[in-house]
Amino acid sequence: MTNVARRILELHKQPEYCGFRRMVVPDSRQFPWIAKEFAAVMEPQTERLVQYLAHMTSLGILDCRNPLLAAHQFVGMLNEPSLWPWMIGREGLPLV
Repeated sequence: MTNVARRILELHKQPEYCGFRRMVVPDSRQFPWIAKEFAAVMEPQTERLVQYLAHMTSLGILDCRNPLLAAHQFVGMLNEPSLWPWMIGREGLPLV
């Protein structure tokens, strides 16, 4: 999970990614296809994390009763101190 978190946090540091997110959020109201395309890219990423959590649970390594919820909580836990501050032009918390 540490490796997954590091990869997500590295993605957050990419100026292109934050710029893209800054564009998607407001423009998706006027152009719903933008949100749909963004979801088409992000949902498979989340699904892979869900499958990983379910697999680790099946092996007895984790006790994860709801892998979908856990995946969203995990990513949300990373987004709050890192992605959202960067999206509004502030520096994120030092997480390393």
